[in-house]
Amino acid sequence: MSNDILRLRKALKQTTEAISANNEPIINDILTKVVIDTLDKFQKKVNVGLQDSISDLLDQFKLDIEREIFEIGQQWTLATRHEKFLFPKNCRFVYSKGSSTIVVIEQEPVRRSITVDRGLFGLDLVRRMNQTERVSLLFPYVLFVLQWKDNRLLNAYTAWRKEPVRLLSDPVFNPIMPNTHENYAICTGDIRMPSGDISLGSENVISNYWQSVFNTDLSNFWWSKKLHPKITTLETWVENSDDPFLFNDINLSSKHKTLENMVDFCCIAEVDPDSVELRKRLADKIEICTTDMFAKVMKYFKRTKFDKFYPKEVQENVASSMEGLLKEIYDILLVLQNDLDTITVDSKNRKDVDSYGWQPKSSMWR
Repeated sequence: MSNDILRLRKALKQTTEAISANNEPIINDILTKVVIDTLDKFQKKVNVGLQDSISDLLDQFKLDIEREIFEIGQQWTLATRHEKFLFPKNCRFVYSKGSSTIVVIEQEPVRRSITVDRGLFGLDLVRRMNQTERVSLLFPYVLFVLQWKDNRLLNAYTAWRKEPVRLLSDPVFNPIMPNTHENYAICTGDIRMPSGDISLGSENVISNYWQSVFNTDLSNFWWSKKLHPKITTLETWVENSDDPFLFNDINLSSKHKTLENMVDFCCIAEVDPDSVELRKRLADKIEICTTDMFAKVMKYFKRTKFDKFYPKEVQENVASSMEGLLKEIYDILLVLQNDLDTITVDSKNRKDVDSYGWQPKSSMWR
């Protein structure tokens, strides 16, 4: 037994010396066959987990970045608009779509002095007489819807109401004044269409409207007023214009339009960018970018091996640990040999005592 331990001690000593003298091949074998192999298996498992985790994260990232781009894009559009103008007097609403800007102006009931062709006197349509007269008439709330495009007035519309506008869905009524198309578009005739500043231009076109000569052209709405006794003729209208509540008792006719209808009609030719199409194009671009990024990350991770990165200190630490472990085993063997030697000595002494051949005490012994 003792000889076996001596041989084991000798082998351990030789192993320790071999590791100390030439440890690099041994350590590389240990790292390659044990550590690296284990890490490779671990890396493969991590790859699978990363693919699942990163895939979910990228899907959420794509949704978040798409939403942020659209929100920032809208803010950027508002922040970089070059159209800066003061609202015209009595302006109630401004709306932009495409290259059009719609301005809605509401004038309160007021008595106005206007110029009319004498052909508008009476109850029925007559030819224009080219003779004018100034009359003072009370008007209800008058709306003007002006469409500006590229800083030029493109169209002007008018409508009447008996109370102020509170909602875009509020109804509007036929304007009784002549020179107005069935769709409420003002026949500008000799009115000069302004350009440039929207605020100043809007005020000018309305001022020119009231200063123009109202004649028998496009006067269907005008002749319909004969249904209302208080404004049947110009004379009766003038007589009743002292009553500030004149139009409260008059049922204005309507084409069942709302203010919103008028605004939408102005923008009917304007096309907003298709947000659905924009989102699709953006999502496709994000998909391409994120897929490429994901592929590069996974390619790098799969291509990167641990054995390319473990430094010399790792080898030295492994060698040191092995030498320390072998030394501990060697010390244990020394203790074991010492214990065995002690047991051997005790066993030998016991045999020496037994060799004297002492016999049990006889019963005859006195």
